[in-house]
Amino acid sequence: MSRKNNVMLILILTAVLLVSVVQTTFSYFAATVSTTGTAQSTVTAATVTSATMALGDAVNGTGVYPGFKALRTLTLTGSGGAGAKSINTTLRLTPSVANFGTHVKYTVYKIATSEVATKKVTCTTSSVSGNVIGSEVRYTDGMTCDVSNAGKAVKEGVFSETTPVDVDITVTGTTADTYYVVIEYVNDPASNQATTEAGKSFTVTLSYIPKA
Repeated sequence: MSRKNNVMLILILTAVLLVSVVQTTFSYFAATVSTTGTAQSTVTAATVTSATMALGDAVNGTGVYPGFKALRTLTLTGSGGAGAKSINTTLRLTPSVANFGTHVKYTVYKIATSEVATKKVTCTTSSVSGNVIGSEVRYTDGMTCDVSNAGKAVKEGVFSETTPVDVDITVTGTTADTYYVVIEYVNDPASNQATTEAGKSFTVTLSYIPKA
C-alpha cells in the first residue's frame, strides 16, 4: 500500500511590501541653550543608524514530502555612515508546528553581501522518490542545500510548537549583510510521520523587529 504524506509548507512574511524598516534615521538637529550675557551653547544630536531588511518573495510549498527544504534569502542594510550610533534588532522566526513534533528544523547563516557570489547558500530542486519500508512505499524528497561556503550557522535548532526563535542583530551605519534561512521538514523513517503528519500543514513566519 502506498501512502503519500503530503504536507503544506508556507512561510508567511510579516512585512509591508516585503520590506520591514525598523528604525528611521534621525537627522542632525541643534538645540540652543540660553545663558545670561551673550554666551550661547549649541548641542547637536548624534546620527542614529537606520536598518532595512528586504525579506524577498514568499515561499509556498504544497504537497511536500519529508526531506523538503525551503530557502529564504534576506538582505540587511544599515545606513547613516561609519559614525552613526548602532541599533539592536531581531530577526524572528515564529512557527506553528504543533502537529509535527521535532520534524521541522531551522538553520540561519550570515555572510557579507559583498561575498554572496562565492559564499551563498543554494538548494537543489525538489526530487521525490519512493522507498519500500515494510509493506509500504514511503515517499521522500531528496533535496539538498549547499552550505559549504557559508561558514558556521548563527542559529540552528528544532522548532517547538509556537515558540518563536530570535536571532539578535546589531546594525551599524555601514552594515551590508545577507542572511539565509533554511527550513527543513525532516525525514524520519523510524517514526510514523507517514500516518500522523500526512495532509497536515505548518507555517513559519519571518519578521524583523526593533529591540530595546
